[in-house]
Amino acid sequence: MSKQVYSIVLDDEIIKEIDRCAMQNNTSRSNMINRILAEYVNLPTAETIINEIFSSINSFMQTNDSLAVQLLGNGSLINVKSALKYRYNPSVKYTVEIYENSDYLGNIRITMRSQNETLISILNHFFAVWGYIENKYAGVDEKEYEFSNGKYIRLLRFPTVRGNENIGNIIASYVEILDGCMKVFFGDYSRSPALAEQNTEKAYLKYMTKSIAKL
Repeated sequence: MSKQVYSIVLDDEIIKEIDRCAMQNNTSRSNMINRILAEYVNLPTAETIINEIFSSINSFMQTNDSLAVQLLGNGSLINVKSALKYRYNPSVKYTVEIYENSDYLGNIRITMRSQNETLISILNHFFAVWGYIENKYAGVDEKEYEFSNGKYIRLLRFPTVRGNENIGNIIASYVEILDGCMKVFFGDYSRSPALAEQNTEKAYLKYMTKSIAKL
């Protein structure tokens, strides 16, 4: 949903009330006016759409004890945290961002709180394998993702499903599968990196669906 700058004249008393409402809702004056007008003409704002998607992600994740959602208020970001059963007990954070006006729905970023070079090397290996798998089975272009130094970012395409709740469920499912495949990879890596690659691909094919793969 695109935005432009408009000049409007309002009473001082109205602006005071709008500013008060904006402060209570932790948003800006412009966003508050936009929200009020959108409700009046019965149109969803970008903020409303994002909040509905994130609410769906949060509800979906309540059924997964290994993933914890951190809602970041009225913003375009949401964090999902996970822990790998590995020697250093590293914590993995998945950050989902929804764009307001773009050819892509948003992006997902993966970071890990660790400076251990061995762990980062294994993580980069997983990202390379994940990129190969997604390119092979989901048609994710090499320009749509990048990784380095234990950090990964991947653009999210618009899914074929309709409705903000369904979109949120698709994103949550993708994160769940991605996290599960990462845990498979790390679980098998100490025995054999080649085995870790094979079993990660098997896990992907077992749980990935056509609708989620289009994301």
